[in-house]
Amino acid sequence: MNATFAVPADSAGARLDVFLVSVLGGQSRSHIQRLIKDGHVRVDGREAKPNLAMKTGQAVAVDIPDPVGANTQRFYRVVTPQDPAAAQAPASPARRVQRRK
Repeated sequence: MNATFAVPADSAGARLDVFLVSVLGGQSRSHIQRLIKDGHVRVDGREAKPNLAMKTGQAVAVDIPDPVGANTQRFYRVVTPQDPAAAQAPASPARRVQRRK
């Protein structure tokens, strides 16, 4: 995903990572900091550090790469009373608790 943002007046003085968290919903600050350190964020065409103070009108370009090797599908096993494996599941053994005297 590629996106470019112009820094508004109300975000002037904010850190770059904090500004990006506010405009990129759903991205954590640590993930944004990693993107910045890996060179996926440019401010006015230059690489920047996460603590860069924003100025009104600056252009912030972000390139969020697609996840590589990420498991995009999740599979869940639904246990129903008709499931023979669930019916045969052994109960966990009781735990003995010894008290000190």
